[in-house]
Amino acid sequence: MQRLVEDAGETCLVARSGDEGMVERVWSLVEDAGETCLVARSGDEGMVERVWSLVEDAGETCLVARSGDEGMVERVWSLVEDAGETCLVARSGDEGMVERVWSLVEDAGETCLVARSGDEGMVERVWSLVEDAGETCLVARSGDEGMVERVWSCV
Repeated sequence: MQRLVEDAGETCLVARSGDEGMVERVWSLVEDAGETCLVARSGDEGMVERVWSLVEDAGETCLVARSGDEGMVERVWSLVEDAGETCLVARSGDEGMVERVWSLVEDAGETCLVARSGDEGMVERVWSLVEDAGETCLVARSGDEGMVERVWSCV
């Protein structure tokens, strides 16, 4: 369960596990060196694991993951237009190799976020927005089984 909470003056996105309500991750939006960053903190230690920042690169708006103090760029996610679909593409380092293409599709009346692998076009995950107990949830289903893996909700 993902919820927006106010913690120490920060607006945080908190992941809770099942019924235990255990906090797994706290993602907070912080301002760092003039960038708006999404920071992951672990439990009580408050250790920063990842900083995701929005940067402008070669005319694209990219989501960049940096590791700790090294500031090493791990992933660049960019929005591209591909075959009439708006896709979120992950590129690796300098090679510019496309790893994943996430596209928004309409499936059985639901708007889904689909992960395709490389050239095979194999569908890995379908994330769909559903309404559950008055909340809008993001549900992960596995392959054909339609098994619900995670429900993320915004409140």
